Amino acid sequence: WENTLLFVVTDNGGMTTWQESWPASASSNFPLRGGKTTLFEGGVRAVAFVNGGALPSGARGKRRTQLLHAVDILPTLAGFAGVPLLDKGVLVDGLDAWAAIADGAPINRTELPLNIDVNPLGLSRLVPHIKHDGSLNYSALISWPWKVFVGQPYIAFGARNQVRRDGWWTVQGYKYIAPEEEQGLPLRLYNLEQDETEHFNLADRPEHQNLVESLVARVRFYASKESGWVPSQPNMPEFKGNPRLHNWTWAPFVHEESGAMNYEEDQ
Repeated sequence: WENTLLFVVTDNGGMTTWQESWPASASSNFPLRGGKTTLFEGGVRAVAFVNGGALPSGARGKRRTQLLHAVDILPTLAGFAGVPLLDKGVLVDGLDAWAAIADGAPINRTELPLNIDVNPLGLSRLVPHIKHDGSLNYSALISWPWKVFVGQPYIAFGARNQVRRDGWWTVQGYKYIAPEEEQGLPLRLYNLEQDETEHFNLADRPEHQNLVESLVARVRFYASKESGWVPSQPNMPEFKGNPRLHNWTWAPFVHEESGAMNYEEDQ
């Protein structure tokens, strides 16, 4: 135990009751807006904690509120263990946040892409009514304290949606509070420092137009080949990934060659 460090993190906010059947559930992320499958804070602001005998005593019971991402976990644990992961030319999407966790040191991160996705989406084969002409966008970016949405904050499932998924679900009495703003807005802008519950969309304010343009340009960069972006893979089971075909191990079964994705042959 004295040499053990536990890093526990949730993958997203709780799934809310936006319909009576699966995949909707009964979570509340209140007072944050939305939940799982949305790009609002209720869907993307994940909670985490670190524990274990190896955690420095000065860090116990302390709260850290800087911008971290799931991709930071590997380099952070490597930094804790003294493994020079980032010093060997290894390409890692993330940063070593161990000093911030252990000592409260600044991370100096202000920008965080939350989701960069344009049509065809990974969900497109599951949702036939979605257009495949490239017009749909499902992207959001934080540039502290600002958060911009480009396109939809969640992908609607047609008539199956009983209520909008971008509302608020209270804890007490589990009541649904519908948003007042329009659903199909092309742009949204929120100041998370002043409005973490995302009630006030500032995208149309004249004084913020230059800011919106610069943030959209950053989203456009992250969606470009220059940044290394590639379309998301379809969110469907791949039978070639069955461990039975790989000596009963979870192993890579997709290789990228000459810009194309090639699947290993069945064993």
